[in-house]
Amino acid sequence: MTRYSDVVIIGGGLAGLTLALQLRQTLPTLSVTVLERHRYPVPETTFKVGESMVEVSSWYLRETLGLGDHLLASHLPKFGLRFFMSNSDNTDLGCRPEYGLLRIPEDISTQPKMNLPGIHLPTYNVDRGRLENHLLECCRETGAEVMEACKVKSLNVGDPHEIITDIGAPNSKLRTRWVIDATGRAGFLARRLKLRQMQGHTVNAAWFRLAERIDPDHWTEDAAYHSRTRPGLRWLSTNHLMGDGYWIWLIPLPSGATSVGIMADPNLHALEQFNRFEKVLTWLKPREPQLAEVVSSFEHLDFHAMKARSYLSRQTLSADRWALSGESAFFLDALYSPGGDFIAVGNTLITQMIAADYAEDRHRLAMLSRFGEGLLNGMFRHYCGLYHGNYVLMGRPGTMLQKVAWDTAVYFAYNVLLFCNDHFCDPGFHQIIKKENALLESLQQRMIHRFKRYEAPRSSYAGHFIDQACVEAVQSLYLSSKDRLEAADVLKVRLEENIKILESFSNTIEEMVR
Repeated sequence: MTRYSDVVIIGGGLAGLTLALQLRQTLPTLSVTVLERHRYPVPETTFKVGESMVEVSSWYLRETLGLGDHLLASHLPKFGLRFFMSNSDNTDLGCRPEYGLLRIPEDISTQPKMNLPGIHLPTYNVDRGRLENHLLECCRETGAEVMEACKVKSLNVGDPHEIITDIGAPNSKLRTRWVIDATGRAGFLARRLKLRQMQGHTVNAAWFRLAERIDPDHWTEDAAYHSRTRPGLRWLSTNHLMGDGYWIWLIPLPSGATSVGIMADPNLHALEQFNRFEKVLTWLKPREPQLAEVVSSFEHLDFHAMKARSYLSRQTLSADRWALSGESAFFLDALYSPGGDFIAVGNTLITQMIAADYAEDRHRLAMLSRFGEGLLNGMFRHYCGLYHGNYVLMGRPGTMLQKVAWDTAVYFAYNVLLFCNDHFCDPGFHQIIKKENALLESLQQRMIHRFKRYEAPRSSYAGHFIDQACVEAVQSLYLSSKDRLEAADVLKVRLEENIKILESFSNTIEEMVR
């Protein structure tokens, strides 16, 4: 038996389900089929990474896909990204240099399921399984077909594409105009077309879930630490522990569990040192003794370790009606939680291409393919510049306090501003901001080199903290995305202003750590 669907998405995880939903919402006459090898519902607290959603990915889920009510009711609002730099033996969190949001209005409720105070762009920590189960329901409600426990045996790329599956019969045929690879690291289509190109950035990674909630406020009795912000807020952040050649994430999950992940420079920390849960405790004790004590006292729900090599596809979007979404296309590093942003941008580009195709606008389809390829490659290069060769900086508080502030400022000034005003994926808009793109790229390269050469003026930063809301440049750039700027010329002016703020900030940033 041979069946037909306008679009077939191989892979029913976050990338595949969000794309299916976006396509059905944008092009409701389109037939969309998702092929997923597992069965739903998946466990709510699952082993997948990507539980921390930042401003772009949160906007995509909330505003583009209309999932705001679900996110508010079933996931945790996030109190920003928070970084604790290394200090001496790391036995007291209160003495560690801190960067993150601290200042909030005094009369706002901080109940976990409420939007957080002083934050006009809500972000979320999510249980991936819970989110994907909900996305499945939304897809089916809009008319998308999701075929569970479906094994894809082969794929012939052509016009139309032909897919052989085991659904209904041993060799069922499914023909489609568009095929999308959303299989993640497995890269079903990417590998068959030999698209994957390994990149130079590699980290050793281990991650696991603990059955209990970790509240960093319980790790210190330091009065100054506790006086910086109201109690009960820090745990809602995506908390990062930074050390010599490594960083660790602590993400609270809506189920009450905590996600913990280690990312380390393989030149400084061999994977064999923490590739089993028992070894993690040994590795943590001399570096993060407070976390080691917590980990040893809580039940762990799962454990995974791997050598995470970065990769990029030599092609991601094709006018021949195929594309890659999410980690099937590229992987770099989890610092700053960019994975959801890549999905948001990639899926929006794919949706635009399919819309152009069904409008029989072959010229626009080809143009979008070229533009989207350049845009996604530019994102990859930008994030690669933030990570590659920079793990050696993570144990240097004077440098990292500046770097996380700078990286955050650039993100607000450009990515958040453009995406939340619907112009990040607009090829016409990028034509008129060529000068601004070049200026920002030059400024970014200058700062990358500066951080690598920087020598801190102080030998110790114990107890030094930076409230992100009090860093004028960062806060003004965050607020720059508050206004809805639909007109391209108005948005261009705002971007110009943001770049001027960044230029000024680049000359004064060292004052934060003096």
